[in-house]
Amino acid sequence: MHDKKFFRYPTTVKRNVIVFCIAIVTVLLLGVVSVSRFFLPDTIRITEGQETTISYADIFSFHIHKSEKDSFEVMQSPIRGNQDIQISYPDSSQHTDTTVTKATISLFGILPVKTVTIEIWDSLYLVPLGQTIGIDIHTNGVMILGTGSVETAEGKQDSPAKGKVFTGDLIQKVNGQVVESNGDVTEIVEREGQSPVTLEILREGEIIQASITPLIGTDGIYKLGLWIRDRAQGIGSLTYYNPDTGGFGAIGHGIADVDTHETIPVGEGTITKARISAVKKGVEGEPGEIEGSLTSTVLGEIQLNSANGVYGTIVNSESLIQTQNAIPIALKEEIKEGKAYILCNLEGDTVEQYEVKVSKTSKIASKNDGLVVEITDPRLLEKTNGIIQGMSGSPIIQDGALIGAVTHVFVQEPQKGYGIYIEDMINTENSLKN
Repeated sequence: MHDKKFFRYPTTVKRNVIVFCIAIVTVLLLGVVSVSRFFLPDTIRITEGQETTISYADIFSFHIHKSEKDSFEVMQSPIRGNQDIQISYPDSSQHTDTTVTKATISLFGILPVKTVTIEIWDSLYLVPLGQTIGIDIHTNGVMILGTGSVETAEGKQDSPAKGKVFTGDLIQKVNGQVVESNGDVTEIVEREGQSPVTLEILREGEIIQASITPLIGTDGIYKLGLWIRDRAQGIGSLTYYNPDTGGFGAIGHGIADVDTHETIPVGEGTITKARISAVKKGVEGEPGEIEGSLTSTVLGEIQLNSANGVYGTIVNSESLIQTQNAIPIALKEEIKEGKAYILCNLEGDTVEQYEVKVSKTSKIASKNDGLVVEITDPRLLEKTNGIIQGMSGSPIIQDGALIGAVTHVFVQEPQKGYGIYIEDMINTENSLKN
Protein backbone atom coordinates (compact mmCIF):
# COMPACT_ATOMS: atom_id res chain seq x y z
CA MET A 1 0.00 0.00 0.00
CA HIS A 2 2.67 2.46 1.02
CA ASP A 3 4.76 1.49 -1.97
CA LYS A 4 1.91 2.09 -4.43
CA LYS A 5 1.11 5.52 -2.97
CA PHE A 6 4.80 6.35 -3.06
CA PHE A 7 5.02 5.73 -6.83
CA ARG A 8 1.62 7.23 -7.71
CA TYR A 9 2.33 10.58 -6.13
CA PRO A 10 5.26 11.69 -8.32
CA THR A 11 3.44 10.50 -11.46
CA THR A 12 0.58 12.89 -10.67
CA VAL A 13 3.06 15.68 -10.00
CA LYS A 14 4.82 15.02 -13.28
CA ARG A 15 1.52 15.04 -15.12
CA ASN A 16 0.54 18.36 -13.53
CA VAL A 17 3.93 19.87 -14.28
CA ILE A 18 3.70 18.77 -17.91
CA VAL A 19 0.19 20.20 -18.26
CA PHE A 20 1.32 23.42 -16.60
CA CYS A 21 4.34 23.72 -18.91
CA ILE A 22 2.19 23.08 -21.98
CA ALA A 23 -0.23 25.77 -20.82
CA ILE A 24 2.61 28.25 -20.25
CA VAL A 25 4.16 27.52 -23.65
CA THR A 26 0.75 27.87 -25.33
CA VAL A 27 0.10 31.20 -23.61
CA LEU A 28 3.57 32.42 -24.55
CA LEU A 29 3.14 31.37 -28.16
CA LEU A 30 -0.26 33.05 -28.38
CA GLY A 31 1.25 36.12 -26.77
CA VAL A 32 4.11 36.19 -29.29
CA VAL A 33 1.64 35.80 -32.15
CA SER A 34 -0.58 38.62 -30.83
CA VAL A 35 2.32 41.00 -30.25
CA SER A 36 3.89 40.08 -33.57
CA ARG A 37 0.71 40.89 -35.45
CA PHE A 38 1.00 44.40 -34.06
CA PHE A 39 4.67 44.90 -34.94
CA LEU A 40 4.65 43.24 -38.36
CA PRO A 41 3.49 45.61 -41.12
CA ASP A 42 0.51 45.04 -43.35
CA THR A 43 2.75 45.58 -46.36
CA ILE A 44 6.40 44.64 -47.01
CA ARG A 45 8.16 46.40 -49.88
CA ILE A 46 11.09 45.02 -51.83
CA THR A 47 12.96 46.37 -54.83
CA GLU A 48 13.09 44.01 -57.78
CA GLY A 49 16.32 42.03 -57.84
CA GLN A 50 17.35 43.13 -54.34
CA GLU A 51 18.00 40.98 -51.30
CA THR A 52 16.52 42.40 -48.13
CA THR A 53 16.85 41.61 -44.46
CA ILE A 54 13.71 42.52 -42.58
CA SER A 55 13.63 42.87 -38.80
CA TYR A 56 10.81 43.88 -36.50
CA ALA A 57 10.98 44.52 -32.75
CA ASP A 58 14.19 42.45 -32.50
CA ILE A 59 12.01 39.35 -32.74
CA PHE A 60 11.46 38.69 -36.42
CA SER A 61 14.33 38.67 -38.86
CA PHE A 62 14.39 37.09 -42.29
CA HIS A 63 15.93 37.41 -45.75
CA ILE A 64 13.74 37.85 -48.79
CA HIS A 65 14.45 38.48 -52.45
CA LYS A 66 12.78 38.25 -55.80
CA SER A 67 14.30 35.67 -58.10
CA GLU A 68 14.78 36.00 -61.84
CA LYS A 69 11.70 33.88 -62.53
CA ASP A 70 9.36 36.21 -60.67
CA SER A 71 9.11 33.83 -57.74
CA PHE A 72 10.19 34.51 -54.18
CA GLU A 73 12.76 32.88 -51.97
CA VAL A 74 13.30 33.25 -48.25
CA MET A 75 16.42 32.38 -46.31
CA GLN A 76 15.45 31.68 -42.72
CA SER A 77 17.31 33.58 -40.04
CA PRO A 78 17.62 32.81 -36.33
CA ILE A 79 15.32 34.63 -33.97
CA ARG A 80 15.08 34.58 -30.18
CA GLY A 81 14.96 31.04 -28.91
CA ASN A 82 16.90 29.84 -31.97
CA GLN A 83 13.66 29.42 -33.85
CA ASP A 84 12.93 30.30 -37.47
CA ILE A 85 10.30 32.31 -39.25
CA GLN A 86 9.20 31.14 -42.65
CA ILE A 87 7.32 32.92 -45.39
CA SER A 88 5.21 30.64 -47.50
CA TYR A 89 3.89 31.77 -50.88
CA PRO A 90 1.00 30.72 -53.03
CA ASP A 91 1.70 28.91 -56.29
CA SER A 92 4.29 31.06 -58.12
CA SER A 93 2.20 30.92 -61.27
CA GLN A 94 -0.35 33.09 -59.48
CA HIS A 95 2.02 36.04 -59.14
CA THR A 96 4.18 35.75 -62.23
CA ASP A 97 4.57 39.17 -63.88
CA THR A 98 2.70 40.90 -61.07
CA THR A 99 3.95 43.52 -58.64
CA VAL A 100 1.84 42.53 -55.63
CA THR A 101 1.30 39.21 -53.88
CA LYS A 102 0.43 37.85 -50.44
CA ALA A 103 2.69 36.07 -47.97
CA THR A 104 1.95 34.26 -44.72
CA ILE A 105 4.53 34.67 -41.96
CA SER A 106 4.58 31.78 -39.51
CA LEU A 107 6.52 30.53 -36.51
CA PHE A 108 8.36 27.23 -37.00
CA GLY A 109 6.72 27.09 -40.43
CA ILE A 110 3.60 25.82 -38.62
CA LEU A 111 1.92 28.53 -36.53
CA PRO A 112 0.55 31.33 -38.80
CA VAL A 113 1.30 34.81 -37.48
CA LYS A 114 0.10 37.24 -40.13
CA THR A 115 -0.68 37.47 -43.82
CA VAL A 116 1.00 40.49 -45.38
CA THR A 117 1.09 42.09 -48.79
CA ILE A 118 4.41 41.94 -50.67
CA GLU A 119 4.98 44.88 -53.03
CA ILE A 120 7.70 44.45 -55.63
CA TRP A 121 8.99 47.84 -56.73
CA ASP A 122 10.69 48.18 -60.08
CA SER A 123 14.29 49.30 -59.78
CA LEU A 124 14.35 53.11 -59.61
CA TYR A 125 17.37 55.36 -60.00
CA LEU A 126 17.26 59.03 -59.00
CA VAL A 127 19.83 61.82 -58.99
CA PRO A 128 20.30 63.09 -55.40
CA LEU A 129 20.83 66.86 -55.42
CA GLY A 130 20.89 68.87 -52.18
CA GLN A 131 20.85 72.19 -54.03
CA THR A 132 19.42 75.16 -52.12
CA ILE A 133 16.43 76.53 -54.03
CA GLY A 134 13.92 79.33 -53.89
CA ILE A 135 10.23 78.44 -53.74
CA ASP A 136 7.53 80.73 -55.12
CA ILE A 137 3.94 79.54 -54.73
CA HIS A 138 0.81 81.33 -55.87
CA THR A 139 -2.24 80.10 -54.00
CA ASN A 140 -5.14 78.38 -55.71
CA GLY A 141 -7.39 81.34 -55.06
CA VAL A 142 -6.86 84.03 -52.41
CA MET A 143 -6.25 82.74 -48.88
CA ILE A 144 -8.06 84.30 -45.93
CA LEU A 145 -5.69 84.79 -43.00
CA GLY A 146 -8.35 86.16 -40.67
CA THR A 147 -10.96 88.84 -40.16
CA GLY A 148 -10.45 92.33 -38.78
CA SER A 149 -12.37 95.49 -38.03
CA VAL A 150 -12.91 98.51 -40.27
CA GLU A 151 -12.81 102.01 -38.78
CA THR A 152 -15.50 104.09 -40.48
CA ALA A 153 -15.62 107.83 -41.08
CA GLU A 154 -18.00 108.07 -38.12
CA GLY A 155 -15.29 106.67 -35.85
CA LYS A 156 -17.02 103.31 -35.37
CA GLN A 157 -15.34 99.90 -35.46
CA ASP A 158 -17.15 97.11 -37.29
CA SER A 159 -16.20 93.65 -38.63
CA PRO A 160 -18.41 92.94 -41.66
CA ALA A 161 -16.83 89.52 -42.40
CA LYS A 162 -16.71 88.15 -38.86
CA GLY A 163 -18.50 84.80 -38.52
CA LYS A 164 -19.02 84.54 -42.28
CA VAL A 165 -15.55 83.45 -43.38
CA PHE A 166 -12.69 81.81 -41.48
CA THR A 167 -8.94 81.46 -41.45
CA GLY A 168 -7.76 79.12 -44.21
CA ASP A 169 -10.74 79.72 -46.51
CA LEU A 170 -9.81 80.21 -50.17
CA ILE A 171 -11.67 82.86 -52.13
CA GLN A 172 -12.30 81.47 -55.62
CA LYS A 173 -14.70 84.09 -57.00
CA VAL A 174 -16.15 87.47 -56.05
CA ASN A 175 -19.57 88.21 -57.58
CA GLY A 176 -18.96 85.37 -60.01
CA GLN A 177 -15.58 86.69 -61.18
CA VAL A 178 -12.53 84.45 -60.73
CA VAL A 179 -9.90 86.03 -58.48
CA GLU A 180 -6.23 85.08 -58.39
CA SER A 181 -4.66 87.90 -56.38
CA ASN A 182 -5.28 90.34 -53.55
CA GLY A 183 -5.56 93.08 -56.17
CA ASP A 184 -8.41 91.24 -57.94
CA VAL A 185 -10.46 91.16 -54.71
CA THR A 186 -9.73 94.81 -53.86
CA GLU A 187 -10.65 95.98 -57.35
CA ILE A 188 -14.05 94.25 -57.39
CA VAL A 189 -14.97 95.42 -53.87
CA GLU A 190 -14.04 99.02 -54.68
CA ARG A 191 -16.07 98.87 -57.90
CA GLU A 192 -19.18 97.52 -56.11
CA GLY A 193 -19.08 100.23 -53.44
CA GLN A 194 -21.61 99.72 -50.66
CA SER A 195 -23.42 96.91 -52.46
CA PRO A 196 -23.08 93.45 -50.87
CA VAL A 197 -20.56 91.16 -52.56
CA THR A 198 -20.81 87.38 -52.76
CA LEU A 199 -17.65 85.40 -52.09
CA GLU A 200 -17.38 81.87 -53.46
CA ILE A 201 -15.12 80.08 -50.98
CA LEU A 202 -13.36 76.71 -50.97
CA ARG A 203 -13.41 75.29 -47.43
CA GLU A 204 -12.21 71.73 -46.72
CA GLY A 205 -13.09 70.61 -50.24
CA GLU A 206 -16.54 72.19 -50.23
CA ILE A 207 -17.69 75.32 -52.10
CA ILE A 208 -19.46 77.79 -49.81
CA GLN A 209 -20.95 81.21 -50.53
CA ALA A 210 -20.79 84.16 -48.16
CA SER A 211 -22.39 87.58 -48.63
CA ILE A 212 -20.54 90.55 -47.09
CA THR A 213 -21.43 94.25 -47.25
CA PRO A 214 -18.30 96.44 -47.57
CA LEU A 215 -17.73 99.42 -45.29
CA ILE A 216 -16.00 102.62 -46.30
CA GLY A 217 -12.97 103.33 -44.16
CA THR A 218 -11.47 106.57 -42.95
CA ASP A 219 -9.24 106.52 -46.05
CA GLY A 220 -12.30 106.52 -48.35
CA ILE A 221 -11.71 102.94 -49.53
CA TYR A 222 -14.39 100.24 -49.36
CA LYS A 223 -13.26 97.24 -47.29
CA LEU A 224 -14.50 93.78 -46.27
CA GLY A 225 -12.46 93.56 -43.07
CA LEU A 226 -10.33 90.67 -44.35
CA TRP A 227 -6.65 89.82 -44.11
CA ILE A 228 -5.75 87.99 -47.32
CA ARG A 229 -2.68 86.55 -49.10
CA ASP A 230 -2.12 85.26 -52.63
CA ARG A 231 1.45 83.88 -52.59
CA ALA A 232 4.30 82.61 -50.43
CA GLN A 233 8.06 82.42 -50.92
CA GLY A 234 10.82 80.59 -49.08
CA ILE A 235 14.12 78.72 -49.17
CA GLY A 236 14.60 74.94 -49.08
CA SER A 237 16.58 72.06 -50.59
CA LEU A 238 16.00 70.07 -53.76
CA THR A 239 16.01 66.36 -52.92
CA TYR A 240 16.11 64.52 -56.23
CA TYR A 241 15.69 64.69 -59.96
CA ASN A 242 14.23 61.80 -61.95
CA PRO A 243 16.08 61.75 -65.30
CA ASP A 244 13.53 59.35 -66.80
CA THR A 245 10.45 61.49 -66.12
CA GLY A 246 11.90 64.95 -65.56
CA GLY A 247 10.16 65.08 -62.19
CA PHE A 248 11.56 66.42 -58.91
CA GLY A 249 10.89 66.18 -55.20
CA ALA A 250 11.93 68.81 -52.65
CA ILE A 251 11.66 69.94 -49.01
CA GLY A 252 10.16 66.70 -47.62
CA HIS A 253 7.35 68.57 -45.87
CA GLY A 254 4.66 71.00 -46.93
CA ILE A 255 5.09 74.75 -47.40
CA ALA A 256 2.67 76.26 -44.90
CA ASP A 257 1.41 79.80 -44.52
CA VAL A 258 3.24 81.56 -41.69
CA ASP A 259 -0.01 82.92 -40.23
CA THR A 260 -2.55 80.15 -40.74
CA HIS A 261 -0.05 77.23 -40.60
CA GLU A 262 -2.14 75.63 -43.35
CA THR A 263 -0.43 73.86 -46.27
CA ILE A 264 -0.74 76.25 -49.19
CA PRO A 265 -2.69 74.84 -52.16
CA VAL A 266 -0.82 75.53 -55.38
CA GLY A 267 -2.42 77.53 -58.15
CA GLU A 268 0.91 77.87 -59.88
CA GLY A 269 4.47 78.01 -58.64
CA THR A 270 8.13 77.66 -59.48
CA ILE A 271 11.40 76.60 -57.93
CA THR A 272 14.37 78.82 -58.72
CA LYS A 273 18.08 78.99 -58.05
CA ALA A 274 18.74 80.68 -54.72
CA ARG A 275 21.38 83.22 -53.81
CA ILE A 276 22.77 82.26 -50.37
CA SER A 277 23.74 85.32 -48.35
CA ALA A 278 24.50 83.86 -44.91
CA VAL A 279 24.23 80.80 -42.69
CA LYS A 280 22.86 81.33 -39.18
CA LYS A 281 23.86 78.61 -36.71
CA GLY A 282 21.21 76.86 -34.67
CA VAL A 283 21.30 76.89 -30.88
CA GLU A 284 19.25 75.07 -28.30
CA GLY A 285 15.71 76.43 -28.46
CA GLU A 286 16.26 78.51 -31.61
CA PRO A 287 16.66 76.89 -35.05
CA GLY A 288 19.34 78.20 -37.39
CA GLU A 289 18.67 79.25 -40.95
CA ILE A 290 20.07 79.44 -44.47
CA GLU A 291 19.49 83.07 -45.40
CA GLY A 292 19.06 83.77 -49.06
CA SER A 293 16.89 85.11 -51.84
CA LEU A 294 15.24 83.87 -55.00
CA THR A 295 16.87 84.52 -58.36
CA SER A 296 15.30 84.84 -61.78
CA THR A 297 16.70 81.46 -62.90
CA VAL A 298 13.73 79.09 -62.94
CA LEU A 299 14.58 75.42 -62.37
CA GLY A 300 11.15 73.82 -62.33
CA GLU A 301 7.39 74.19 -62.17
CA ILE A 302 5.55 73.22 -58.98
CA GLN A 303 2.49 71.05 -59.41
CA LEU A 304 1.91 69.86 -55.85
CA ASN A 305 2.56 71.19 -52.34
CA SER A 306 1.73 68.42 -49.87
CA ALA A 307 2.51 67.35 -46.32
CA ASN A 308 5.27 65.19 -47.86
CA GLY A 309 6.97 67.92 -49.83
CA VAL A 310 6.92 69.95 -53.03
CA TYR A 311 6.78 68.20 -56.42
CA GLY A 312 6.75 69.09 -60.07
CA THR A 313 8.73 69.07 -63.30
CA ILE A 314 12.26 70.29 -63.98
CA VAL A 315 12.38 72.72 -66.92
CA ASN A 316 16.05 73.73 -66.69
CA SER A 317 18.18 70.68 -65.90
CA GLU A 318 21.33 72.50 -67.08
CA SER A 319 21.18 74.72 -63.99
CA LEU A 320 20.97 71.82 -61.53
CA ILE A 321 24.02 71.27 -59.35
CA GLN A 322 24.76 67.57 -59.81
CA THR A 323 27.59 66.03 -57.80
CA GLN A 324 26.49 62.42 -58.37
CA ASN A 325 24.95 60.28 -61.05
CA ALA A 326 21.62 58.54 -60.58
CA ILE A 327 21.69 56.00 -57.75
CA PRO A 328 19.15 53.36 -56.63
CA ILE A 329 16.59 54.06 -53.96
CA ALA A 330 16.25 51.96 -50.79
CA LEU A 331 12.90 51.11 -49.26
CA LYS A 332 12.07 51.22 -45.54
CA GLU A 333 12.93 47.59 -44.98
CA GLU A 334 16.40 48.06 -46.44
CA ILE A 335 17.40 50.99 -44.23
CA LYS A 336 19.40 50.35 -41.09
CA GLU A 337 20.64 52.39 -38.16
CA GLY A 338 24.17 53.64 -38.58
CA LYS A 339 26.37 55.73 -40.86
CA ALA A 340 24.86 57.68 -43.75
CA TYR A 341 25.48 60.93 -45.64
CA ILE A 342 23.52 64.01 -46.58
CA LEU A 343 24.08 66.41 -49.46
CA CYS A 344 23.87 70.08 -48.55
CA ASN A 345 24.43 73.44 -50.29
CA LEU A 346 25.54 76.17 -47.86
CA GLU A 347 27.68 78.39 -50.05
CA GLY A 348 27.52 79.48 -53.68
CA ASP A 349 27.03 76.58 -56.09
CA THR A 350 28.87 74.03 -53.96
CA VAL A 351 27.01 70.93 -52.77
CA GLU A 352 29.01 68.94 -50.24
CA GLN A 353 28.61 65.53 -48.65
CA TYR A 354 28.49 65.34 -44.85
CA GLU A 355 28.44 62.31 -42.57
CA VAL A 356 25.38 61.69 -40.40
CA LYS A 357 24.01 58.86 -38.29
CA VAL A 358 20.60 57.27 -38.78
CA SER A 359 19.80 56.79 -35.11
CA LYS A 360 16.25 55.48 -35.44
CA THR A 361 13.93 54.05 -38.07
CA SER A 362 10.21 53.59 -37.59
CA LYS A 363 7.88 51.61 -39.80
CA ILE A 364 4.75 53.03 -38.17
CA ALA A 365 5.62 56.71 -37.81
CA SER A 366 3.85 59.38 -39.82
CA LYS A 367 5.08 60.15 -43.30
CA ASN A 368 7.78 62.76 -42.71
CA ASP A 369 9.26 61.70 -39.39
CA GLY A 370 9.99 58.01 -39.97
CA LEU A 371 13.74 58.57 -39.66
CA VAL A 372 15.76 60.22 -36.92
CA VAL A 373 19.04 61.64 -38.20
CA GLU A 374 21.96 62.99 -36.18
CA ILE A 375 24.64 65.26 -37.66
CA THR A 376 28.08 63.84 -36.82
CA ASP A 377 30.35 65.54 -39.37
CA PRO A 378 32.51 68.13 -37.55
CA ARG A 379 32.66 70.30 -40.70
CA LEU A 380 28.87 70.66 -40.82
CA LEU A 381 28.62 71.14 -37.05
CA GLU A 382 31.15 73.96 -37.34
CA LYS A 383 29.08 75.66 -40.06
CA THR A 384 25.54 75.11 -38.76
CA ASN A 385 25.68 73.38 -35.36
CA GLY A 386 23.29 70.81 -36.77
CA ILE A 387 20.14 70.92 -38.87
CA ILE A 388 18.91 74.39 -39.79
CA GLN A 389 15.97 75.82 -41.71
CA GLY A 390 16.61 75.63 -45.43
CA MET A 391 18.22 72.19 -45.14
CA SER A 392 14.79 70.55 -45.35
CA GLY A 393 14.92 68.28 -48.38
CA SER A 394 18.64 67.50 -48.12
CA PRO A 395 18.94 63.96 -49.53
CA ILE A 396 20.09 61.14 -47.21
CA ILE A 397 22.29 58.44 -48.75
CA GLN A 398 23.20 55.10 -47.17
CA ASP A 399 25.26 52.32 -48.72
CA GLY A 400 25.11 53.99 -52.11
CA ALA A 401 21.31 54.27 -52.14
CA LEU A 402 18.95 57.23 -51.67
CA ILE A 403 16.90 56.52 -48.53
CA GLY A 404 15.13 59.80 -47.78
CA ALA A 405 15.44 63.49 -46.98
CA VAL A 406 15.88 65.69 -43.91
CA THR A 407 12.60 67.36 -42.84
CA HIS A 408 12.67 68.85 -39.33
CA VAL A 409 15.11 69.82 -36.59
CA PHE A 410 14.74 68.97 -32.91
CA VAL A 411 14.53 72.52 -31.56
CA GLN A 412 16.11 71.58 -28.22
CA GLU A 413 18.73 69.33 -29.89
CA PRO A 414 19.74 71.00 -33.16
CA GLN A 415 22.20 68.20 -34.00
CA LYS A 416 19.21 65.88 -34.48
CA GLY A 417 16.13 65.92 -36.64
CA TYR A 418 13.54 63.92 -38.54
CA GLY A 419 13.63 62.59 -42.08
CA ILE A 420 11.11 61.26 -44.58
CA TYR A 421 11.51 57.93 -46.40
CA ILE A 422 12.23 58.28 -50.11
CA GLU A 423 9.46 55.80 -50.93
CA ASP A 424 6.91 58.14 -49.33
CA MET A 425 8.19 60.98 -51.50
CA ILE A 426 7.97 58.78 -54.59
CA ASN A 427 4.43 57.71 -53.73
CA THR A 428 3.42 61.35 -53.33
CA GLU A 429 5.00 62.34 -56.64
CA ASN A 430 3.26 59.41 -58.35
CA SER A 431 -0.10 60.79 -57.18
CA LEU A 432 0.37 63.52 -59.78
CA LYS A 433 -0.06 60.87 -62.49
CA ASN A 434 -3.44 59.73 -61.17
